[in-house]
Amino acid sequence: MVKNILMVTGEPSGDLHGGKLVQALIKKDHTLKIFAVGGPAIQAAGGDLIFNIESLGVVGLFEVFTHLKVIRKAFLTVLETLRKKSIDHLVLIDYPDFNLRVARRAKQMGIPVTYYISPQIWAWRHGRIRLIKQLVDQMLVILPFEETLYLKERIPVAFVGHPLLEEINPVYHKETLCKKFGLNPSYPIVGICPGSRESELKRLLPVMLDASEKIRTEIPNVQFILPIAAPFSKEKFLNRLGSYAEKIKAVKGDASEVMAVCDFLIVASGTATLQAAIIGIPMIIVYKVSPLTYWIGKKLLKINMIGLVNIILGDKIIPELIQHEATAENIKCEIVKLFQNKEKTRIMRSKLSLIKEKLTEKKASENAAEAILRLLYR
Repeated sequence: MVKNILMVTGEPSGDLHGGKLVQALIKKDHTLKIFAVGGPAIQAAGGDLIFNIESLGVVGLFEVFTHLKVIRKAFLTVLETLRKKSIDHLVLIDYPDFNLRVARRAKQMGIPVTYYISPQIWAWRHGRIRLIKQLVDQMLVILPFEETLYLKERIPVAFVGHPLLEEINPVYHKETLCKKFGLNPSYPIVGICPGSRESELKRLLPVMLDASEKIRTEIPNVQFILPIAAPFSKEKFLNRLGSYAEKIKAVKGDASEVMAVCDFLIVASGTATLQAAIIGIPMIIVYKVSPLTYWIGKKLLKINMIGLVNIILGDKIIPELIQHEATAENIKCEIVKLFQNKEKTRIMRSKLSLIKEKLTEKKASENAAEAILRLLYR
């Protein structure tokens, strides 16, 4: 008998990891039917999209309020699918505010729930762990310290490894990549990674572009490259860059290759920082949200760092420019420091090399698929 799975994520990074998971599930059981709230990666892997996430990529409380209509539409679509498609198993990927509501409805219907990629309860809203205990049948985590948190609460949990390790090439050849992207390997290359959500682009891209102009005055012959995130077309993104389009190489495709060709990176806080760390590129972390979101976040955050790399290593080895500190001048100063201080850069590279070791070489998607199928056929 064919088993039906519903997979739900709300962000491009979740779609990327979800795509790998769909591939692993279908490889192990080709009879599965997988419905999904997702994007191009999940769809390309064989998932049947019931809702495209392009309109869901929001961050922060104020930003969510401006997207309530589309979020409600997505939620109602999920509920209809749970009711009408005889779903045997629900797989949730990150996106906790939305997904925990979905988990509650699934639990009421008697549908088993796997949560893949935990909400960041170690950073804020730790009380959610009690709700997770009520609603989730198994938690599959991708950061090693998360497993301990769930074990303490006697929640079924497994550390499956980090899916980024599956997506990043173990060896990149800079000369080859420079040729591919039309860059000169003899001159410094700085990458600009403003995030994959519309709200991030609005707040971070302008300040990063301004910083690029300031960096040009300090670093001779510097080159800039920018990976265009999956939800955005190259044509629209170039229009967004305006006059900067002639000064910054905007590339649609593999973000890991774009990072690997760089000497330094300016990166929005999030999964991209881990991606850069695994590749081993020195960086600075930048982030801004609405003033209201920032004020509330300051009250609720339990940690004094936001960069995943810094949190995993337990040390602020990557400079973090957050909110009012995220200015073009400050970004320029930090990049110039890295460029001029070779010893500082060497130490950062050395510490970044520990990230792979911390995340382990486990095949996350394969391990997650096995755990889901065990519960599905239990």
